[in-house]
Amino acid sequence: MSTLASASPQVSNVSGSSLPVTDAEWTPALLARFVRDEITRRNGPQLPVQQESQIITGFFERYGEMSVKIVRYVFDVCGGMWRGAPVTVRRFAPGQDNYFAEPILREIGA
Repeated sequence: MSTLASASPQVSNVSGSSLPVTDAEWTPALLARFVRDEITRRNGPQLPVQQESQIITGFFERYGEMSVKIVRYVFDVCGGMWRGAPVTVRRFAPGQDNYFAEPILREIGA
């Protein structure tokens, strides 16, 4: 079980549906829905990003199970903010890895 996961068997997102707790059960589609819902919940509606699906799927492919840990950390621990700025879908793009995903992995000791 993830150290960032709730003790309950599932976690509810903003839309009220439940998501898997164990990181290995997540899919790119579930991760994208969670990211979208959390961004909206914490920072309000955002302009659509045409490449949203590709960005999140690519992030999931690059980091696998760790992508869930990163996302849960940024929303559950950091409140949807990273280095003083609201997290948007574009934070998950490959060009942001050195400034976003990699420092978070170091911070959580992964």
